[in-house]
Amino acid sequence: MMNGTPCLMWLSVAFAAALTAAAYPAPAGHGAVDSGLALSERLRKVQVFEKELAEMAKEAKVPGSLSLDYPVDIEPIALEAESLIAKYGETMEFKQLKYTRHGAPHGRWTCLSLKATNGDMCDDSNGRPYSSTPVWNEAPHIRKLLEPIEGAMTKVRFSIMHPATMVNWHCDDCPHGEMQPAGCPLHKNRAKLHKKWNKKFHNWVRLHLMLSNTDVASSYGGHEAQGTSSGGFYLANVAMPHRVDNKGSSSRIALIVDVNVHRNRLHLGTSPLGRSILAAVKKLKDADAAETYLKMGYSMYQYKCGLSFGERYETEWHSQAWTKAFWRPPLPPFQANLFNSEGRCGVLGPLKNKEKMEKAALLALPAGERKAATKSIASRRRRRRS
Repeated sequence: MMNGTPCLMWLSVAFAAALTAAAYPAPAGHGAVDSGLALSERLRKVQVFEKELAEMAKEAKVPGSLSLDYPVDIEPIALEAESLIAKYGETMEFKQLKYTRHGAPHGRWTCLSLKATNGDMCDDSNGRPYSSTPVWNEAPHIRKLLEPIEGAMTKVRFSIMHPATMVNWHCDDCPHGEMQPAGCPLHKNRAKLHKKWNKKFHNWVRLHLMLSNTDVASSYGGHEAQGTSSGGFYLANVAMPHRVDNKGSSSRIALIVDVNVHRNRLHLGTSPLGRSILAAVKKLKDADAAETYLKMGYSMYQYKCGLSFGERYETEWHSQAWTKAFWRPPLPPFQANLFNSEGRCGVLGPLKNKEKMEKAALLALPAGERKAATKSIASRRRRRRS
């Protein structure tokens, strides 16, 4: 997509994304429509943020992650994960799926859920009730590891970050868009936000158990890391802005476990794994870094406010010195196996996405290719009706 003339190609993609967003608007405040800011100005904004983030991380000395003091027999779990993904498939992470529907290229970050909203293995979105999926029921090694803390767990999933994939700057355990500057749609009064969030960080935590060796780059709150090792089990500090880039040739597979700590301290205290989680949480709580997290978030949203999905990915693609295109879905007409079916997940999610995503993909094509693809889709539809 970007070989030779990355800026020109990116502009065509951004234009297509803007047209798609006009037809399928995103929720308010999420930046579906292009801001019109030149790439140079957006690069200046993200570079200011990244410099501020690194300075704040150095001053605060808050860890981006904490290893859990808990041994794991990783080989059977990694083999189990590979087998289950092969059997049940994988679906684009729910926010990435939204970006794809709006035509923003970002790569292929997929998930397969073990504990999910309404027990749907193809849905890793946030929303209670979280319950076991068929994947959990067929994962004896993972159940043996996690059953001691099952009562405190919420969302559990395999996270597969394929090559040519970026997860852009964001935070999870944070006030999100409420940290936007004045004049942006979700802005909240800073004094009220500080009062509300002063004791709220780390009431839930996200655990990562690495199941593959991969040369991915990541940054948690300005703490840079390169590569993952199978068997690494740690608590990621998702209160901080963070990002991941897989510029390599292999996929990063991780088991990600969300744990509600606030209401489950007694339960967590009954098992060695639970106590290791509590010990890591205590270190983060003792750091008393709420002010730092909010300052980091304010800086991030100063950069993000008003930018569309496509603009943010284009900006960070250049800022992170990418040299190859992100993975994108194949050209339409899309095959049925790209979507969820009975007992199996598809990378593009529910079948209801098909028509919308084909329109988005068509808009991103040059006129000649768009015309040929449109004829092919129409021909397939006629054959189905006959």
